[in-house]
Amino acid sequence: FSLDGEAFFGHQKLFEFFKDAREDHYFNRAGKVGKAEKHHLVVLLCQNRFGLLDNTPDNHNHALLEFRFYLGLQLVAIILVALDLYFSVFDSLMSSLRYASFHVVTITTSTGFSSADYMRWPSFSQLILLMLMFIGGSTGSTTGGIKCLRAVILFKQGYKELRHLIHPHAVINIKLGTRVVPNEVVTAAIGFTFLYIAIFFIASIAMAFLGLDIVSSISSVAATLGNIGPGLGIVGPYSNYSEIPFIGKWLLIGCMLIGRLEIYTILILFTPTFWKG
Repeated sequence: FSLDGEAFFGHQKLFEFFKDAREDHYFNRAGKVGKAEKHHLVVLLCQNRFGLLDNTPDNHNHALLEFRFYLGLQLVAIILVALDLYFSVFDSLMSSLRYASFHVVTITTSTGFSSADYMRWPSFSQLILLMLMFIGGSTGSTTGGIKCLRAVILFKQGYKELRHLIHPHAVINIKLGTRVVPNEVVTAAIGFTFLYIAIFFIASIAMAFLGLDIVSSISSVAATLGNIGPGLGIVGPYSNYSEIPFIGKWLLIGCMLIGRLEIYTILILFTPTFWKG
């Protein structure tokens, strides 16, 4: 599933390739895909769900909107954590801002670095960091998590449902910039988020069954599924995963692969239709 530079950055070329492939020998009348093109099709379907192959000005608006959400999320999280640290841990506001900004950024970017033991921080700051593990960074980046663009679509879909309660007969579209988001894209974002949360809950329950405390169970799954690195509890920044049971290590390895390769990329391998032809 590794991508060369042309496959990753040549979005328009890939789009034209698959557009022509539908009328060429890569697709037969039964709609089956040639073996040589299967891995490209997986990338096309699973990694580019939100019009990333469309190299248009509207796509740049999507990126700008996502960047604003990402930047706003970073600033709000940094301010909240810094204030919490200032009133409970550090005497200096600058020190609070420095430690808060470093750990907020390193978690949302899946860097995995740590300059302090945030297990000694207040529960509020730890909760903020745990929530950031789920959102992650921008679409198309190497960060883990659900991704900011999906979060934006989910928020807009929630607001749309609220407006529908007030105006039941209104036709309300979800827009990213000036472009209307198709319903199948919204459905894909909702489906991905549901699968992400479902896998998180199932894996967390399994880790708790293996004997881990609730904080370690939840954070270890969140940290590996989001490819963060350090979590909370026994997998905190000054600890490691050596205390995880043998079966638990394999479970977390699976979570790491699912989070790195995207959920659809892994699940599609277990569908019989993918292997036919």
